[in-house]
Amino acid sequence: MTLCKCNFLEKQNQSQIISCLGDKMADCLISDMAPNATGIKDLDHENIVCLASEVFAFAASILKQDGIMLCKIWDGYLYGNLKTNLEKSFTNCKIVRPDASRKESSELFILAKGYNKS
Repeated sequence: MTLCKCNFLEKQNQSQIISCLGDKMADCLISDMAPNATGIKDLDHENIVCLASEVFAFAASILKQDGIMLCKIWDGYLYGNLKTNLEKSFTNCKIVRPDASRKESSELFILAKGYNKS
């Protein structure tokens, strides 16, 4: 599926994604989205955790039972809370760092497997 560059947080754009799925549910949701960085580490971290939380809320509407979500975050004090929230809906959640990431990068991904729709 190809989508235009858009603001994911706008509900009409989320609706467009849902309409592309038709009557099907997704096996996997992959989000490499990131907000524009301000250079203020804590603020940037809070912004990406908010975005990741929105992605998680969206995943609940499109993922199949036992689905998978992979979502970018930046290291910081809130990622543990986000992971704890995801663990309530997924059987396995872990933090992964791509081999291609620079050592000094704060980029991480949450890999959540086994979505439980109930």
